Amino acid sequence: MLFLDSDNSKLTNDTLSHDKGNEVLGHFGAVMLRQTRGHDLPVKLHGEEFAVLLPRTDKAGAQLVAENIRTAFENIQEGTVSIGCVEIELTESLKTNLARADQAMYAAKNRGRNQVINYDD
Repeated sequence: MLFLDSDNSKLTNDTLSHDKGNEVLGHFGAVMLRQTRGHDLPVKLHGEEFAVLLPRTDKAGAQLVAENIRTAFENIQEGTVSIGCVEIELTESLKTNLARADQAMYAAKNRGRNQVINYDD
């Protein structure tokens, strides 16, 4: 599973406008849809946060999807994105798995933003 958060969206909202911030989020969602595969499940959680469930995907495959999203978003000059990646533990709740992916995403932000961090790194 991936947990994604658009970097600096508050700055966009505060300096350019909430309309521009919403436009950036729309672009972000479109990029995410183009970079995911037919069996993946991208969802908007709240605010600027999104998740992507990646069934039948190993850690290396998830990392590749995440990097494709990160690079595509960066290339359209809409900003950057921090992404946390976690291998879902089927014995744990969805809430626990999301929390782990969220922790990895915050690690990406704390390490400089615009990167992908795996939960177990």
